[in-house]
Amino acid sequence: MSSMDLLQSLIERFHLAIPKELTSEYERETFESEVVIPVKLRTVHVLRLWLQYHPQDFIEGSELYRKFHEFLLEMAETMTVCSRQLSTLLKGETPYHTPVHAKMCSQPIMPLEPENGKDFE
Repeated sequence: MSSMDLLQSLIERFHLAIPKELTSEYERETFESEVVIPVKLRTVHVLRLWLQYHPQDFIEGSELYRKFHEFLLEMAETMTVCSRQLSTLLKGETPYHTPVHAKMCSQPIMPLEPENGKDFE
């Protein structure tokens, strides 16, 4: 599966429709609150993780970048905050790197070495 296929699948999942069989207003509202909204939030979470851990997939000007950006503009109509957060990540601005995080991640963890050339006991 290509990156574009994955993005398209996630976009389709985000646009989960309410089944036509649900005719009463109560059934439709229940389905919306118990199924549609959680699916949308989980999809946004997957997209956020993808942007956070694989930003190299979204090279500015690429077809994937363009498609993702179009989706964010569409998402902004109904989920403004989520769209804004994903847009920030897409632009390479990572609000998750705080000074504490940078301090913790700036130095590699070195392996323990035996003293005086002796093995550990």
